[in-house]
Amino acid sequence: MGNFELKVPLICGAFILYVTGILALSLTRFEPESKPRKKIVKFDHNVWQKKRPLFETFVLFLPLTFVTVGPYNQWQLYFQHGTTIKTGLILVGINLCAILGAIVFGFLVRLNLQAEKLFLAHVLALCISVWIMIYSPYYLALIFMWLHVALCSSAEVLQTKLLHEKITDDLRTTWVSVNNTLEALVTTLALALNGFLADHFGLATAWGGGALLGFLSTFGWYAWQIRWRKV
Repeated sequence: MGNFELKVPLICGAFILYVTGILALSLTRFEPESKPRKKIVKFDHNVWQKKRPLFETFVLFLPLTFVTVGPYNQWQLYFQHGTTIKTGLILVGINLCAILGAIVFGFLVRLNLQAEKLFLAHVLALCISVWIMIYSPYYLALIFMWLHVALCSSAEVLQTKLLHEKITDDLRTTWVSVNNTLEALVTTLALALNGFLADHFGLATAWGGGALLGFLSTFGWYAWQIRWRKV
């Protein structure tokens, strides 16, 4: 539709969102609930010792941002060539691959692999997909981009699974907020680094450098875990 008239998909998208919002609101029932008193977490030495495995899991998630932030935010620039709008059809494939990745995760769980090791395997596969993507011809690169999206979707489900396993008290909302805050801070750094590399050396260098940094930091975490457990 964008190739026919650029305004059409924007208007259609706004209309669909409006209709969906009205439909969702009509099906929603609001009931007043008594709000329990909120507990406050003080991050002192005792909290660190007690929740150390949880904080280590938070740290495990952070390097993945450097691997995904480039392709996630710049794929339109990377794959759009000429005056014809191709990114609309590419986005359809991205959404389908995201669904596929979430479905495939269900089969991976049946392998009974340790969740941390499965996450490390996802990081390695994501890095490989980026490196092959930036050195491949257009259509082959597009296939690996879709594979990258499927892996991201699967890793996101795995991340949620790990959080549910590691958070064992009733402060789930607090700990998820802590994880989201740390992720937002690292995302800011990853975006700044990616933008600098993309401006001065190109998108391929930015994506490849981010994947390398994410790979080294992730498996550095794994090596540190092995050393700490031996001690």
